[in-house]
Amino acid sequence: MAHRRGDRQRDTQRAHQLLGTRLLQRLQALQTLTEALQAHLPQGAIDHCWVVGYRSATLRVLTDSSAWVVQIRYRQKAVLKDINGRHGLSLTRLQVRVTAPRTEVQSPAHQLTLSADNAEVLRTTAAEIADPGVSQALRRLARHGSRRSR
Repeated sequence: MAHRRGDRQRDTQRAHQLLGTRLLQRLQALQTLTEALQAHLPQGAIDHCWVVGYRSATLRVLTDSSAWVVQIRYRQKAVLKDINGRHGLSLTRLQVRVTAPRTEVQSPAHQLTLSADNAEVLRTTAAEIADPGVSQALRRLARHGSRRSR
């Protein structure tokens, strides 16, 4: 646990250096407000709704699905009352916007290759196997052998 705490402190210090104190305080405030919002939403909404700012008595929320807009609107009064009470704000309105869902960029799947030598081993093994189903499967696999390495 001490190791993690040290990592967190180091990360926080580095963030202070990179971002500056005011920006970091703003980010922490938005994170705190996001957690307060999420406490009022169903468990499934936690990864889909974020507070992105507040201005002129309006709490601005971003979500990745219109289905969550309904959930947020339904709980709007309780959310605003809770946030105002806990954080000393005077928010009277909630503005919700829908954005495209967050997606992670996935690297292309690694394509496996079969050398010509290994394909030959599969064909030889298939010829020696008595079970016709296994023999046929090995022959199908052997067809994927690289012809370039022969």
